[in-house]
Amino acid sequence: MLSVELGMKKCNIKIKGAGGADILVGEWSDSISTEDTIWCFEDVKGERVLQLNITKKNQMNWWDCIIKGHTKINTQKVDPENSKLSDLDGETRQTVEKMMYDQQQKQKGLPTSEE
Repeated sequence: MLSVELGMKKCNIKIKGAGGADILVGEWSDSISTEDTIWCFEDVKGERVLQLNITKKNQMNWWDCIIKGHTKINTQKVDPENSKLSDLDGETRQTVEKMMYDQQQKQKGLPTSEE
């Protein structure tokens, strides 16, 4: 029996009952989309496993940890998988194309889309 609360800013997963232990408690590294975040139990090799599918509100940045105060990773060492613009949804593709355009403009010393 678990108590699972996944808020936009905080996470609170505990074992229910007297003396229940904390499983994952704290403030997310950044805001999450509660509408797109789900949790469920899965059977893995005969064991029940809690699976969290967390969707970041801002999907354009890397988190260096899941919960603030936990051990951080060096996101500069992450080797992202190459993807094609055609694989992205319309809104994400538009954002990436704008970022690429702005980067090219800055390199040429020309105004960005905001300027």
